Amino acid sequence: MNIFNPGRLKKPPKNFEFNIGYIGTTLYLLRIGDEIVNNDKTVIDWGDGTQINYSNNSTVNKTYTSPYLYPVLKNISFTGRESTWRRINAITMYGNSTFQSNRFDSIDFDNIKEINNLYLRYTNEGEILDFSNIKKIYGTFRINYFSQLNTIIFPNKIYGFKKPLTYLNISNCESLLDINMSGFSMIENVLIINNNNSLTGVTFPTVIDENSDNITSFQIYSNSLITDLDLSMFTKLGGNIRLNSNNSLTGITFPDQLDENTDNITIFYCYSNPLITNLDLSVFTKLGGDIRLNTNNSLTDITFPTLIDENS
Repeated sequence: MNIFNPGRLKKPPKNFEFNIGYIGTTLYLLRIGDEIVNNDKTVIDWGDGTQINYSNNSTVNKTYTSPYLYPVLKNISFTGRESTWRRINAITMYGNSTFQSNRFDSIDFDNIKEINNLYLRYTNEGEILDFSNIKKIYGTFRINYFSQLNTIIFPNKIYGFKKPLTYLNISNCESLLDINMSGFSMIENVLIINNNNSLTGVTFPTVIDENSDNITSFQIYSNSLITDLDLSMFTKLGGNIRLNSNNSLTGITFPDQLDENTDNITIFYCYSNPLITNLDLSVFTKLGGDIRLNTNNSLTDITFPTLIDENS
């Protein structure tokens, strides 16, 4: 008897689409996709009747001409094989600082499952950024100058592997109400959250994975509506710490104990917080460098460590 065994039948490649709506004159795109090669056949449709084949990770700039200038909405799509787009190595999209002529109307992340490095800046449209379907977020994550953004939806849990968020910067989003990062178990190196005038709270995970590296720069300042900061999970907190100019801040909870390999503190700013009443800095045995605790009009008590490390 002759038996024909074709082996595993390969399914035809699925197409993937990543879509944004853009109102502006010039859009800068850097490294869309991961290791795209010619046979992936990734196409960028600029929404003005023109397309390009995108086959590498180099920078792509698009400048529109009449009649597709501001304020005409362009629906830009990136189409390629699903195998290429399942993991996005980096997305950088921004116009320039002229808010009136460069902005995103919508960004659709629904089909993306993993992203390493995101940088979005300069826009005054788009009230919600929804990353909830992305299972793996790591590397650099920057969202700056979204004046209408009021909600960022992160996934409830980051799945399946140990890759940290190494650089977080959410700044100058004047309508943003809340940041919930409880799904991130690995946070290290740099965390910056500043100049978000409507931000009332930041939620961090209950526990930071012990395999995360040190925090070397931790900056939460000039967020006028934040009332409380719970930093008790950051047991590797050191380096450059700036917690100043939060006009509604009444209390900060630091960890009970720090990792012995935590970096020396070189900058510690906790000034111009007019409502804070107490500062317990007893855990910071490597406190040194530039320390500023002035202009805290309600502050009645400061507790310093009993002993400062001789190497700090």
